[in-house]
Amino acid sequence: MKVLFLQDVKGTGRKGEIKNVSDGYARNFLIPKKLAVAATPQVEKEKEEMKKREDSEKKKKSQIIDELLEKLTKETFQFKIKTGEHNEVFGSIHDDQIKEKVLDFINQQKKVPFTKDEIDLEIKPMKEIGTKTIPVKIGRGEIAKIVEVTIEIFPEN
Repeated sequence: MKVLFLQDVKGTGRKGEIKNVSDGYARNFLIPKKLAVAATPQVEKEKEEMKKREDSEKKKKSQIIDELLEKLTKETFQFKIKTGEHNEVFGSIHDDQIKEKVLDFINQQKKVPFTKDEIDLEIKPMKEIGTKTIPVKIGRGEIAKIVEVTIEIFPEN
């Protein structure tokens, strides 16, 4: 029996795939647990239409990411950090804080909404005052691109 997988099923199929599985496995396990649906001609046609829409959305999002990369390289994100009398640093700037500022900047452009999951960076908490450039990955999958983002950390008065 041909089925369209609605979710990843380990060892059997991935979400969106159409595969042949045994009738009993499909009827007794996959379909009742809503892991798959029977792949009728109508379901296959809907899947093709959905794939075309997703491809056009990916292409659009890829173009938007290219535009954003240019704007992000010119932008400097500023963060305040608590310091003592002799500029000793109390606290640090974490990747979540940077993600939040980058996400706010991207969503202010009002092209296509991005989520926190589409912004990725791996840094250790920063405790030094000054300007730094860090790599940030924007997007997911094959449309993901890396941009160098400038952040400025200065003492909070």
